[in-house]
Amino acid sequence: MDTTRLKRKTFPATALVNLMLCIGLFLIVCGLLTDKPLLALGAICAPLCLFIVGYGFVKPRFIFFLYITYAYFFVCVMRYFQISKLSFGLDILLIYMVCALILSVLNRKKEFDISQTVNGLTFFYSIWVLYILIQILNPGTEEFGITHAFRILIFCNLAIYISLSLLLNTPKVLHYFLICWGCFTIIAFIKLMYQKYVGFDLGERIFLHQGGERTHILVTGIRYFSIFTDAGNFGPHMGAVAVIYSIACIYIKNNWLKIFFAVVAIMGLIGMFLSGTRSAIAVPFGGLVLYCLLCKNIKIFTSVAVIGLLSFSFLAFTNIGDSNRFIHRMRTAMQPKEDASFNTRLTNREMISEHMKDKPWGIGIEKSIPMLWSKPDGSYREGILPPDSYFVDIWIQYGIIGLIIHIIMYSGILLWGSYLVLFRLNNFYLRQILAIFLGAVLGFLINGYAGQCIEQPPTNIFIYSLLAFVMNGPYIDKQLSKENNNYIL
Repeated sequence: MDTTRLKRKTFPATALVNLMLCIGLFLIVCGLLTDKPLLALGAICAPLCLFIVGYGFVKPRFIFFLYITYAYFFVCVMRYFQISKLSFGLDILLIYMVCALILSVLNRKKEFDISQTVNGLTFFYSIWVLYILIQILNPGTEEFGITHAFRILIFCNLAIYISLSLLLNTPKVLHYFLICWGCFTIIAFIKLMYQKYVGFDLGERIFLHQGGERTHILVTGIRYFSIFTDAGNFGPHMGAVAVIYSIACIYIKNNWLKIFFAVVAIMGLIGMFLSGTRSAIAVPFGGLVLYCLLCKNIKIFTSVAVIGLLSFSFLAFTNIGDSNRFIHRMRTAMQPKEDASFNTRLTNREMISEHMKDKPWGIGIEKSIPMLWSKPDGSYREGILPPDSYFVDIWIQYGIIGLIIHIIMYSGILLWGSYLVLFRLNNFYLRQILAIFLGAVLGFLINGYAGQCIEQPPTNIFIYSLLAFVMNGPYIDKQLSKENNNYIL
């Protein structure tokens, strides 16, 4: 009798699986016979997609790794296939991640504590959201700006911060995050070497011909960008990789991972130099400065400080390696007044300052300052006054009031994170990792004075992830103490 009931229960499920299999085979055959390969490919991939969707609802952290993978590579896919608006896929994955988390919280899974969403990152960004709502009333903010404000600045960013606060709170996730980021870096480095020694492929040449060559093919040499949006995004990102993995490889227990992290760190350093982005040097130097202040170890402080000072002196006070154009270009960052592009930035900022005198609230969300540029033949063309950096762009859109609030926001996040690292962590190794995470974020913010990588994918999602790990530091620390585990990697 029990066997009969079991058969009745399993029969509908078996029949459904067989029916789906038959439909899938039918679609594959139709696609091949009618010369519609996309139909056949869709039928082949459908079971895998259903499995991934189902698994993501059971393991929401899996969706996070899907998200950062998509964020890392979707720009590259757009470039090669000439497909626009693939960033919409990030919104779909974000909604997927939020839905999975809501179901997990409703099912009262102990691994997701809703109280973790109240931290320095979400608190200070909520203040920025209030200012954005005020900015919607700015006469300069048009319909597109209002849409951007609600879709990206309010919904997406808050959803990301809250989701990461729930997901990035275990030693295992931190472990896999560093391995995953390291694998991404190796792929980006291989592409960088291909660009340097083989040349740019068709998709990259199209990007360069559409205006990219103006900033990447210079008299002083080529600025390489690998699979990133541009060299200005690639350089600082690789600088962060260099400094984070250099420190991480010191405190790792597994010898194979120690070698892996050391290789990734070297790749990051080479990538930063080959990008030709001078402001990228701020990321490792800024990261090391804050790390020295937070590490709470005199030996480490002394050794890292000496290495940092020697590196700075090498670039600032010597001519060693000037024959290498990448080292020479980085060295010019130490003498900015002698650099033509830096002086152009100063000139642009003087014009921006003149335009913003009577606009303390900014010109509106997603708005730019129009400008007429002279051509060689004496005519003029319409354009915009380029902000050239993240913080200047904030200044233009949100005014001096918005810029001050934004700086206070990030200062508060860094101070909150520094307090957690200094006083709320007992695990020595965890403190070192999270200290360099916070240092890298400071480096990105310093870079924001001259670059815009803070708001560009994939760098932006990695900055959010680093901050989320720092904010969840005490939770990770408690788990390590319960497991009596000194090492996190």
